[in-house]
Amino acid sequence: MFGKGGYMDGPGGGITPVNINGTVWLQGDGCKANTCGWDFIVTLYNPKTHEVVGYRYFGLDDPASLVWFGEIGVHEFAYLVKNYVATVNYFKESIMKTFIKTLLVAVTVLFSVFATAKQIKLPSGIKYVNSTDEFYCTEIDGLYCQTKNLFKYKGNRYVFVVEQGGSWCYDNPMSVLNLETWKAQKIEYKDNQLCSGENKPFFEIKNGVPTVGVIDTSGKPVVVAQDKLKI
Repeated sequence: MFGKGGYMDGPGGGITPVNINGTVWLQGDGCKANTCGWDFIVTLYNPKTHEVVGYRYFGLDDPASLVWFGEIGVHEFAYLVKNYVATVNYFKESIMKTFIKTLLVAVTVLFSVFATAKQIKLPSGIKYVNSTDEFYCTEIDGLYCQTKNLFKYKGNRYVFVVEQGGSWCYDNPMSVLNLETWKAQKIEYKDNQLCSGENKPFFEIKNGVPTVGVIDTSGKPVVVAQDKLKI
């Protein structure tokens, strides 16, 4: 289920010991790649009793749902509810509009990386800090303009904006958008494009410097663009 090749193949938070009313539990989490804000799981494992409890959030379902599992005690339930609210609120702030319909049953996401049926307007006047080109996407429509890989750095929340590839080169033009300041940074391929159309954006701390870039995954993964985060 977890890791490369599994359903929960996105980034995980590792294993963290947490003390809940005097009992030490090991907290773990996982999510589906590129949809971490909408499809994730949080577990608590008791190494002494081997109990496993937690919840699974299905935010891409219609309606969204929250499923609890294991024999959850009162204190553990309170801890998990607090964790759930904090997690959902994080993505609500990051993605502009999230409406919590109920705490334990459903969450409707208004700004989705897929945004298949709804068009989400972006603020007007978004400009690149590193290019005189016009910022193309005025709305997220799920076809010509999509969002991917929400991330956070030093209190700011960012998302990659992916435009539709051209007919002469299938690689998607990409930029990163600061959701706090609404400034954008264009990711420059320069002369490294492979034009396979199979490229993914990424955020990485490299030698202590925050960077954004693009990986081509048509064959052995290769970095085809990378620059310092400037916004």
